[in-house]
Amino acid sequence: MSYRNIAIDAISKMTGYDPYLPKSEAMVLAYAEALQYARLNDRDEVLQGVRLMYELHGDPGWKPTPKALVRAIRDVRNGSPSQEAIGDGVERVTYAEFRRRHPDVEFPATPGRKVPDA
Repeated sequence: MSYRNIAIDAISKMTGYDPYLPKSEAMVLAYAEALQYARLNDRDEVLQGVRLMYELHGDPGWKPTPKALVRAIRDVRNGSPSQEAIGDGVERVTYAEFRRRHPDVEFPATPGRKVPDA
């Protein structure tokens, strides 16, 4: 399978995660070039990389890049800790990071308990 076809499959899967992702021939060529340069031509690894990339970075407003995909594919290939960290599907963030991402969320008051600032 050609790098171009693998890139098309990867972008198609990305569209499943982000239906508003713009698609163009230039985008296909950029992803194909990145995959070719990194010598990543296993379609299944690439699609697993797409899944991992969105598990790790799929916050609203985040947009994928060829570099992020290559890094995720290498993580899949190497069985990196970042892949193990998402095994249960729950991302753990600090309270400060949660507040940064969701400044408008209000928590109900719990008598006798205080949420730490950091």
